[in-house]
Amino acid sequence: MTLVTLNQKCKMGSFLALVLLAFQGKAFSSTMAVASQQYYQLSMAFLRYHQLAQSSAWQSLPTYDQFMLYKPEDKNALLAQLLTATGDHKTSSDPLYLAIQRYQRRHQLPASGHINKATYLSLYAGPSQKAQLIAQNLKRLEHLPDDLGRRYVMVNVPDYSLQYVENGEIKLSMRVIVGKPYRPTPLMVDTIRSIIVNPTWTVPSKIAYKDILPKLQKQPNYLKKHNFSLFQYKDNNVVNVDFDDIDWENINFNKVDRSAFPYQLRQSSGSHNALGRFKFNFPNSQAIYLHDTPQKYLFSRHNRALSSGCVRVEKPRQLAEQLLKNNRYYSSKKIDQVLNTGQMTTLSLHSPVPVYITYLTAWINKEGELRFARDVYNKDKLRRISMAGK
Repeated sequence: MTLVTLNQKCKMGSFLALVLLAFQGKAFSSTMAVASQQYYQLSMAFLRYHQLAQSSAWQSLPTYDQFMLYKPEDKNALLAQLLTATGDHKTSSDPLYLAIQRYQRRHQLPASGHINKATYLSLYAGPSQKAQLIAQNLKRLEHLPDDLGRRYVMVNVPDYSLQYVENGEIKLSMRVIVGKPYRPTPLMVDTIRSIIVNPTWTVPSKIAYKDILPKLQKQPNYLKKHNFSLFQYKDNNVVNVDFDDIDWENINFNKVDRSAFPYQLRQSSGSHNALGRFKFNFPNSQAIYLHDTPQKYLFSRHNRALSSGCVRVEKPRQLAEQLLKNNRYYSSKKIDQVLNTGQMTTLSLHSPVPVYITYLTAWINKEGELRFARDVYNKDKLRRISMAGK
């Protein structure tokens, strides 16, 4: 696949010609279709927004405070003009609140149908900055392989989403929970090689020290309550430690640091386990993986940058079934049998599946709609504009 870079010093007209030339008469294979079509469609969106920024169809907005002083009819007329330019206000008879909702959904904002400050600031940024943002994401697409594979999993961190794609067709979509901004999910290309059903959870020392020790300080019975076992290394052996042998209440937690915590914590299998019932393994130096979670309610939140780095998936059972399709004898009934044992079981994939953890804050969805997401990890390098109302 020929990719047109945005580093080329050319006019917009020649850029369009280069993009069209790159894709003219291209017979997309199923394994290339999603990546190549995404690049082409996003290139067209870049051109639309660049041209919109230069046209009279776009009117610069006043500050938010000034806008709030407008008469209602003047507000609505200005909003209708701008949302028509962005393609969200379809016809003159289209209710304005529906156009606002479309715009909000496309920009990962709560779809209230009313102009709040967050929605206004997004409009205030204007098409010029949106074009810059699209250009950034085109560059990110260039770093993906031309051939993503016949089957693959794609995670988009800012969109909090996962897709399983087979032969160029999205077979499964779901929400995900990703790492907090101060514990970000790393971007990577890897391969899912196995699924662990009924996993135990060996707590990384960093999480033990930063997350669990503070809870122990307030709840000395926290480990027992959440089905943890305690281990310690002695004479090159792992030794089980009895909770009652430790005087938790008299530990000076202010003086315990990560290196001085001599214990290893392991949570038993079951619905209570932090990894849930499924763990999707692609061994890597950063100990990142996909997994289930018992905290299903978190998937309904708007902001889902909530984990310590790993990716929690909304539909782990469906994902496991898709990944195991090429394994002989592993039907849905067989997965039920393994789950019902309650025992940790590793299922190796006969056909390992690539996984791409990406960072796209602008992309085209399967309906052909341009979408934007919040730059949750502050990776977008854009020309900064003054904030409206500040």
